[in-house]
Amino acid sequence: MKYIRTNSGNVVMEIIPGEDSRFPGIPIEQRYHADFIAALIQTADETEVEQNWIYNPDDQTFSAPPPPEPGPDPEPEPEPVEVARAAKIAEISTACNAAIDAGTSVDLPSGTREKFTYTVADQANVSEMFTACLAGATGYIYHANNSPCKTYPAADVVAIYGTLSMYKTGQLTYHNQLRQFVNSLTTAEDIQTVTYGQPLIGEYLSQYNALMAEAQTQMDAVLAKISQGMSV
Repeated sequence: MKYIRTNSGNVVMEIIPGEDSRFPGIPIEQRYHADFIAALIQTADETEVEQNWIYNPDDQTFSAPPPPEPGPDPEPEPEPVEVARAAKIAEISTACNAAIDAGTSVDLPSGTREKFTYTVADQANVSEMFTACLAGATGYIYHANNSPCKTYPAADVVAIYGTLSMYKTGQLTYHNQLRQFVNSLTTAEDIQTVTYGQPLIGEYLSQYNALMAEAQTQMDAVLAKISQGMSV
C-alpha cells in the first residue's frame, strides 16, 4: 500500500510508501500524525502514479497531466531589407534634425554674414522677434552663434527669419524625398549605402525642386509684403 498526498487541485504532490526502507519496521501510522494520514489517498503499490499527476476522485484513478496549451506562434523575424530600411529611416531622421539644429549663415541687409543655430528654442526666439517687427518694432535684441547679443534692425530680423525658415523647409523637404528614395530600394545593401546629404536623383530631385520653388515663391511674397509695410 502507498499513500498519495494531493493539493486542493487534486495534483499529486507526494507519494509516501506504506513501508519506508529508511524506517524499517515502523508503520506509517507511527511515522505521521493520524490527521495527516487521514487526508492521504490510499492506493495499491502497483497503481501507476507519479508526482504532478492528476487524481480523479470520481473514479479514483490517476492520470498524467494534459500537455500545455500551445502558445501563440512566434512573430516572424523581419526580413533583413526591412531591418535595414527601419534603421536607415531612423538614421536620416536624426541627421535631418541635427542639420536643422545646426542652422545656417544669413546675409544681413546691414552688411554682415552671420551664422545662426536653429534649434526648437531658437525657432521660437526667431519667430518672436519676427512677430515683434511685424507689429512695429524697429529692431530686436538677439545673437548669432557664439556671439554676444546686439540689436538687429528690423530688416535684418526679416532676413534672419526668411533665411532660417527656408533652410528648415529645405532640410525637411530633402529628408522627405530621401526617405521616399529609401523606401523604393529593394536590397539591404543598397539601403545601407544611403547617407544624409547625398544628391537626390530622378523623380525625387524633380519633386524636391518643385516643392522648394513653390516654397520660395510663397516666402518671397510674404517678405515683399513685409518690406512694403516697413517702408511706409
